[in-house]
Amino acid sequence: MTIAIIGLGKMGSRIAIKLHVEKHQVFVWNRSKAPAEELQLKIKNLKFKIDEGNFIIADSILDLVKKLKSPRVVWLMLPAEKQLKPQSMSYQNI
Repeated sequence: MTIAIIGLGKMGSRIAIKLHVEKHQVFVWNRSKAPAEELQLKIKNLKFKIDEGNFIIADSILDLVKKLKSPRVVWLMLPAEKQLKPQSMSYQNI
C-alpha cells in the first residue's frame, strides 16, 4: 500500500514508522522540515531491515499529492488548535 501522512507530531510520526516497518510505501510532509528529517534518521537506525527508498519526504503538499498514484490515500494528523491557518493551494495541476 502507498500512503501519505501529513503531520509528523507524536502520533503521525509513530504511524509513519509502523506503516513503513510493515513494508508500506510512506510519503510524508510536515509544515516544518525538522520532524520529517528526524523521522528519516530514526528509520535509518531501526533494527529492522527496511527499504529506505519507501520513505519519501515531500517538499510541499502539492508535491506530496503529485507523487501519489491514484487512488490517493492521505492521512492527516493535525492538532485541533485555533492557531492553525489553512494553507491555500490549487488542485488544477494535479
